[in-house]
Amino acid sequence: MKSICYGKVCEKNSHPHVSNDNKIAVVHNGIIENFYALKKELIEKGFVFETDTDTEVIPNLIQYYYLLDHKILLYLNQNNHYY
Repeated sequence: MKSICYGKVCEKNSHPHVSNDNKIAVVHNGIIENFYALKKELIEKGFVFETDTDTEVIPNLIQYYYLLDHKILLYLNQNNHYY
């Protein structure tokens, strides 16, 4: 089980993290500094989170923007997110 920066070390917070549709999986080593804002935005759009980690926002952001006409990189560039 990989240790994480957000949330306690436990099985539910271990990698990989998957999107709500279970089609995208992510293993991430780093910190997503604005993950609280991103998570809030996704929750408002109906996404459900199973962990307390920052990494879980990545597959769900990809899922959301993939479904919106494949605009992932455009979104990241316009909002100065790191990738």
